Amino acid sequence: MNNELKGIQNKEIILFDLNSDICDAWREVFEDVDCIQICNCDLSELPDVNCIVTAGNSFGAMSGGIDLAVRDMFGQELQDIIQLEIMKYHPHGMDVGTVLTVKLETVNIMYAPTMRVPQFARPLDIAYVMSVIIKVFIDFDWESIAICGLGSGTGQLVPSICASMMYTGYNTAIKLLEDEMNMVEEVEGEVE
Repeated sequence: MNNELKGIQNKEIILFDLNSDICDAWREVFEDVDCIQICNCDLSELPDVNCIVTAGNSFGAMSGGIDLAVRDMFGQELQDIIQLEIMKYHPHGMDVGTVLTVKLETVNIMYAPTMRVPQFARPLDIAYVMSVIIKVFIDFDWESIAICGLGSGTGQLVPSICASMMYTGYNTAIKLLEDEMNMVEEVEGEVE
C-alpha cells in the first residue's frame, strides 16, 4: 500500500477496541499499513486525536456500545445535537455510509451509522462505512482519527470479518484517492 500517497502521509489512524481478538485481527490485516496504530483500550485511554468515530444506528440513539461510551464521555448534549442534525438533514434517518461530524471544544466526533436499527451488521456495509470514514478524514485534513471496531459490538461481527471489512474499506478509500489524483494529473497534463 502506498502510504506516501498525498492525503494520507503524516496521518495517524488509531483503531481501538476493548476486545483483544479484534485488535489481533487488525494487526494481522493492517500489518503493511504504516499510518495505522492498534490500541487495545477504551475511549478514555485514547491519545489526543482530531476526531473520534462512533458507530451507531441511523437515528442517533446512542444507547449502547461505543456510542453510549461516547455519549457518557461527552455528555447528553452530544446525542441531542446529533439527533437534531439527523432530523434536520435526514428526516427518515441517516443512510448507512453517511457520516455526520460534530465539532466539540476539544475533539470532533464523527457519527457513522453501520446499521439502520440495532441489528446484526452486514459485512459489506462495514467496508463501505470504513471507506467513507477514511475519505472524510482525508478531506477534512485532520492529522489523527480514532476508529472503533465497526459492527463488532451490537452488530456482532466476528473479529476476523470486522477486521477484513475495515481493511477492505481502507483500501477502497486509498484506491479512490489514487484514481482521483491520477485523473487530476492527466487533465493537468492535457492542459499544458
